[in-house]
Amino acid sequence: MAAVELDGHTLHALIDSGARSTIVSTDAAHRAGVSAATLAGDPGGVAAGLDGHGQVYHWHRFQSLRVGQEEEKAPVLTVSPVHDTADMLLGADWFMTHRVWISYATRSLYLMPARKRVEP
Repeated sequence: MAAVELDGHTLHALIDSGARSTIVSTDAAHRAGVSAATLAGDPGGVAAGLDGHGQVYHWHRFQSLRVGQEEEKAPVLTVSPVHDTADMLLGADWFMTHRVWISYATRSLYLMPARKRVEP
């Protein structure tokens, strides 16, 4: 677990490299100021889980996501119900742009800055 900041609100994120994308729980999105009406207007769909039941998801553009000293401006994150103690999952899409070291001995997460894209 890692403490992260989403639009100025502290959340607990589960480090989950097996998750396809970074997912913010619907409850955490509401606590960060995103209304149900706003989410309903965001693009999204329904994904089937292992149990065969559909889960509604939306893609919402937040103002910022901060993990450690790294801040991402205007991230588009998946918002969906998360049935876990975590407020969000940091998934494979986040790991693709960060080098992460996890020390179980010191219970610490170390990360290098995201690679910056060079525009032509």
